[in-house]
Amino acid sequence: MPSIKRYALVVLLMFVLLALATIPACAPSVEPLLGPEEPEIPGEPDLSTPQAAVTSYLTLLNFSYRMANSEAAASAMTSAEWVRVDAYIQLNCTKNRAIEQHLDLFEGALRSIEASRAIVTATEDWRYRYFDLDSVLYTSDVLSISYETTYTVLQQSDGRWLVDSVEATSSTPPQ
Repeated sequence: MPSIKRYALVVLLMFVLLALATIPACAPSVEPLLGPEEPEIPGEPDLSTPQAAVTSYLTLLNFSYRMANSEAAASAMTSAEWVRVDAYIQLNCTKNRAIEQHLDLFEGALRSIEASRAIVTATEDWRYRYFDLDSVLYTSDVLSISYETTYTVLQQSDGRWLVDSVEATSSTPPQ
C-alpha cells in the first residue's frame, strides 16, 4: 500500500505543478500599476513656421508636464503662455503628481497669417495618466480626451514663431 500512496502523491504533486505552470498563460493580461519610463529628451524645437512651432510646442509641453518643469518648454512659447503652463504644472505639484500624456492624433492647419501673427487650428486626440512625484507610480487609469484647438502663434523679431495662447474645446468627455 505505501507504494500506491507514494505513487498517488507523486502524480498529485505533478498535476498541481503542471496546473500552477499553466495559470499565468491562461490568466488575462493585467497592466501593472507601474510608473512611466524615463522620457526621451526632445531635441531643439523647430520654430521656423507657425505649424512647426505648434508641433515643437506640443513635444516640449509633454516633456515639461512629465518632468513637472515648465522651463523645459519655455523655448517654444511666449512668456504669456509660459505663465499658463507653469500654473498647471504648479497645481499638479501641489497635488504631488505629474502627467504623462501621448498625442495619438494631430490634424493641424494654418488658418490665417497676418504680419507676425498666425492662427493654427487642430483636432487632437490625447491619452494621459497621472503619477506620483515621490514614488513615480501611476495614480490614475489611462484617460483619453479629444480637443478642437486654436493656437495663436507670434513671430518674434529674430524670425522664430512662438505659441502665445491655446484655446481648447473638448469634443469628447474625458474617459
